[in-house]
Amino acid sequence: MLDVAIGLVLMFAISALMVTSIQELWNSWRNTRGNNLFKAISSMLGDDSGLAQTLLDQPLLKSLYQTQDIRGAARKPSYVSSDAFVGALLDYLSRQHAGGFVQAHRWTWSRACSRPVRTAS
Repeated sequence: MLDVAIGLVLMFAISALMVTSIQELWNSWRNTRGNNLFKAISSMLGDDSGLAQTLLDQPLLKSLYQTQDIRGAARKPSYVSSDAFVGALLDYLSRQHAGGFVQAHRWTWSRACSRPVRTAS
């Protein structure tokens, strides 16, 4: 009875590892993670795929692209760290709207410095 249980556990473990490796190969061949990341960024930016592509073309995020896949096309990144994404977004916004962004930032900073600091009592 014990040998049957051990055999079943090993068969389930081996079949689970095989299915997982086949799924990983399939996903990497089709670049599904990169496409899902692009769709998520596009959705986050108001379903504007042009803006999402412009953001991914920023030099900070462009460096995450893999050179080529099997078909010779550039592979989209499958993961973007939050620091890299925020840096690329701020770089894009500062280049597109530099006058308004900097002026609003200075005004907010000067207003914040002139306010009295409240302490908890």
